[in-house]
Amino acid sequence: MRPNLDGADLSKANLDVADLAQLHFTPKADKMPYIFGFAYAKNLDQTRIYPESLPILIELRKAFKRGFRDAERTMTYLIKLENEQKLENKLEEQRPDVKQSVELWFNRVLFNCTCGYGLYPGRCLLILFLLARLLSFVYLYSLRDPGRREVAGLWAVWLNDRITKLRARVSRFVLLSA
Repeated sequence: MRPNLDGADLSKANLDVADLAQLHFTPKADKMPYIFGFAYAKNLDQTRIYPESLPILIELRKAFKRGFRDAERTMTYLIKLENEQKLENKLEEQRPDVKQSVELWFNRVLFNCTCGYGLYPGRCLLILFLLARLLSFVYLYSLRDPGRREVAGLWAVWLNDRITKLRARVSRFVLLSA
C-alpha cells in the first residue's frame, strides 16, 4: 500500500528524515511543508505528484534554487516526468501526432534515460565512457584484422590545392598499427 498525503496539512511538518518513496502527494499552496526539511527528504524523486499540483512544484523548485540544488533537480525531474506523462496520455487518447510522438521519444531517450532531466548528471559521463570503451574495441579489431591489413589504418590524403606542399613523393600514405 502506498502512503497518501493528498490534502494533508504539512505546513509545520519537518520531513528531513522521511522516506517519500512511492508517496502520493498533492501539495496545497497554503499547506506546504517546512522547506528545509522537505529538501532533505529521502527518495523525493520517487514521489508521485498529480498534474493539478504542477504550479506548486514550480514554486517549490524556485524556493529550492536558494541553495538546495539536489532538491531543485528533483523538482525539475518530477515536473518534466509529469509533462512527459501528460503528453503520453494525450497521444493515447487522440490520433497519434507524429511531431508529438517524436518529441516524446526524443525527450525520453535523450533527457530522461541519459541524465533524468538533470537529476543524475554523472550518468551522461558514464554512458560516454562506456561507449568510448566499447567502440575502441571495435576500432582496434578493425586495425588488427589480418585480412584487411592492406586497407586498415589511418589514412592521410593531401588536398591537391593545399597551400604548402611537402617534399613527399607519395600523394597518400598509411599509418599502420604495429
